[in-house]
Amino acid sequence: MDDRKKQILIHWLLAVFLAVAVFCLVFFWRSRFDFAGVSDACFFAFCLLFAGPLLMLIHRFGVFDVFEYSFVTFVDSFRRGSPKRYADAYSYQQTKKEERQKRKPFVLPYFAVGTVMFSLAIAFLIAFFQN
Repeated sequence: MDDRKKQILIHWLLAVFLAVAVFCLVFFWRSRFDFAGVSDACFFAFCLLFAGPLLMLIHRFGVFDVFEYSFVTFVDSFRRGSPKRYADAYSYQQTKKEERQKRKPFVLPYFAVGTVMFSLAIAFLIAFFQN
């Protein structure tokens, strides 16, 4: 098994583990052992599994590059005698863009497991209102 397939498998397992962990945490913490409790727990897992990759994709588009550049420049200003790592914000943005091109994110597992959790949340909510 090559490195990329291993990483994909790890992300699928991590997505399933996160879904189960959040489901169990919410379900047993709230102590509501009916269809509504299961629906709520599934929905919280869905929210977590969708929010993380969405924020990562927003970051990959470079939305926070200027903020990061200002923070890096601020930290560098306290180092005595250290040269500036980046000439300006544009060079920082281009450097980060090149780094992002080398690493492709794995968001499909999180969106797929999140969609399953959302479907389960809707199904259990319908079952709750049927009773």
